[in-house]
Amino acid sequence: MVRKLLLCCLTILLIVCGSSAALADVDVYVLDNSGTGIFRDAASLEQALRKATDLEGAYFIAVSTDVSYEGNYDKAGRQLCYQAGVDYQSDDIVMIAINMTDRTYDLFLWGTPHRDIDSNEIEDILDAMEGDMVSGDYDSAVLAFIDAARDALASSYSGGDYKPGTPNQGIADDTHDNKPVLWVGVGLVVALVSGAIFVGIVVARYKLKIKPTNYPLDEFSKLVLTDRRDVFLNRSVVTTVISNNHSHGGGGGGSRGGGGHAGGRGF
Repeated sequence: MVRKLLLCCLTILLIVCGSSAALADVDVYVLDNSGTGIFRDAASLEQALRKATDLEGAYFIAVSTDVSYEGNYDKAGRQLCYQAGVDYQSDDIVMIAINMTDRTYDLFLWGTPHRDIDSNEIEDILDAMEGDMVSGDYDSAVLAFIDAARDALASSYSGGDYKPGTPNQGIADDTHDNKPVLWVGVGLVVALVSGAIFVGIVVARYKLKIKPTNYPLDEFSKLVLTDRRDVFLNRSVVTTVISNNHSHGGGGGGSRGGGGHAGGRGF
């Protein structure tokens, strides 16, 4: 009994630790691979991108790189997703990539944003960033990207605390988002309550446990063999020739909603 209770306590600790670890895990929202540190305040940008992610249900990511795409934008976008810790095959992603070698800034969309943001809205996003990109104010360009991308997503649905056509209040300046701490606290409470219920059920089951009735098989059972026959079934082999001239469909795979490079500009 004592060992069972100890096992239950260890289970509760594992649930609590697992919940905290899962909620504390953060993805990379700002990734500066340019080697020149083009973002002045990466912490504030990450906070703004994280908040947009929470509000829109899609990862908002800003990256910089000094590796030329050499025209292969989709491959480069997949590599940037891998570096940022997101999965282009299953996640909804809105990513802006600033290439300091090619001197371009490019928009990548996967999943729902790829379906919902049309070509005109893509041009609006790139237009919103152009002035800051040309002047070298990359932080402001990323904030403009966030606002324009949220406007584009908002035009395809309604709901939540963000309404189409209204300013994105606080998205750029709010650096004190307490949602991660709140969710960690909720996870701890849920884990503790679940563990307590589990322990209560185990203890109750042990208290109500009834010993099984002893059933003497020798007294109440009897076996008599009166007949024995061996029946053999016929065996047959069916051979089917499969033609190898059938055609294959187009290649599958890819993200659930497709996506990749949506557009870009030089600066």
